[in-house]
Amino acid sequence: RIKFNPQVTKNYAEGADTRDIGKLEKAFHDDFRVVAVTDGGVQNLDKQTYIDLIRAEKIGGAERQLEIEWITSKNNTARAEIGLKAAVIFHNDLSFIKDQETWQIVSNVTQVVPVWLDEKSGRCRLQTLTAIASADMEEKQR
Repeated sequence: RIKFNPQVTKNYAEGADTRDIGKLEKAFHDDFRVVAVTDGGVQNLDKQTYIDLIRAEKIGGAERQLEIEWITSKNNTARAEIGLKAAVIFHNDLSFIKDQETWQIVSNVTQVVPVWLDEKSGRCRLQTLTAIASADMEEKQR
């Protein structure tokens, strides 16, 4: 049985947070894709586009807390669900392949969930983008 190395997950998180292109190049397979579910709709980026956005400082550059929810692997493939938490939480479903003795991320399906402060209770609450949009619509209809 081939053992999965979770270091690739840490390299991805640290690479995005610090805009370290070298770590990201190492973490991502050449066929890497990210599918991001955002309030603006579904966005699909290839590896080069993602790296270009990091390089242009349009994404990344914010320190986040990495939480690995679970990892499963079989032979030359693996999956993991992770959270990257800061002002927003990125819920990432990562797929990995072992290509020429190196584990790399081949896909990332991610959903961004903002953290917001409930003014009445003074506590932070998690809301999906859909729930926030629905609440905003209800407020405008009043």
